[in-house]
Amino acid sequence: MRLFFRDHLAFILFFIFQTFAMWGIFYLDGYENSKVAWYVLLLQTVFIIGFLSIRYYLTSSLYQQLENPDEDIVLEGNHPLIKQAEKWISSIQDKHQFEKMEAETKRNRHLQFIHQWVHQMKTPLSVIQLLTEDKMEDEDWRNVREEAERLEKGLKMALYTARFEQFEEDFRIKQVSISELVQQSIRENKRLFIMNQVFPEVSLAKKDFVFTDSKWLSFIFEQLIHNAVKYSAGIGKRIKIDISQEKNTWKLAIHDEGIGIPAQDLKQIFRPFYTGENGRISRESTGMGLYLVSEIAKHLGIQVHIDSVQGKGTTVYLTIPVRPF
Repeated sequence: MRLFFRDHLAFILFFIFQTFAMWGIFYLDGYENSKVAWYVLLLQTVFIIGFLSIRYYLTSSLYQQLENPDEDIVLEGNHPLIKQAEKWISSIQDKHQFEKMEAETKRNRHLQFIHQWVHQMKTPLSVIQLLTEDKMEDEDWRNVREEAERLEKGLKMALYTARFEQFEEDFRIKQVSISELVQQSIRENKRLFIMNQVFPEVSLAKKDFVFTDSKWLSFIFEQLIHNAVKYSAGIGKRIKIDISQEKNTWKLAIHDEGIGIPAQDLKQIFRPFYTGENGRISRESTGMGLYLVSEIAKHLGIQVHIDSVQGKGTTVYLTIPVRPF
């Protein structure tokens, strides 16, 4: 209703102006019969109110829709303005649907390319790792193995980044043990611990079962453990992993004795491509690891919190619900 009056305000003002102009002509002409003038004013007022009432009745659905743009588009009536609006909206929806399908096709092609490329790269990478398996005493071969493992992690990050765009299609809930997934991540990163001279200390819990997607949760653990090791490299450094229960959730804390995160970076570490001060030290940092961790955690119903003191270490806290939904 308010939008309708705003739209017709100029018309109403013109009517008022026309009325005063007509009275002025009557007055200048010397016409002194005020009853006729008042009768004409009353008649005009009735006509204008009737006209506006009929027009609002015929176009009310259009004005109500314009006043509430967030609601579903429902236009009713045979007014030419409404019919034209329906055609216009229909053409926009058709165009949007076409562009959406085109974008979906391009995205699927891109994802398919990423998947094929990653799997193609895994074959030569496996060959390199196999060739270096029995030659770790030689420093050159050891360096080759380290670079191969970095390449493997990069490929895995690219694959999970691509898969995340289709998270709902690649999501399977089942009962898993947090301790088993943590131990699995430690075993898979065993060589990383050894190369960086970092040692894990795990305080496990019994029957720490949750209903979640094991693959995505494993990615979170692996990413956090890898970061903890990478920024804790040094003789005698340790990473402590504690698991405890609190009501209907499990608390997982990953504490390292590394370089820590500067206070000015803590609020921004979950932004995509944000590397911060530590990222400039470690050139291989992409700024996507913690971003993916935070986004995946949201989908799994997991809360992530990070405390850190520069020069003393970092602790990542995960609050994992037994049943996320």
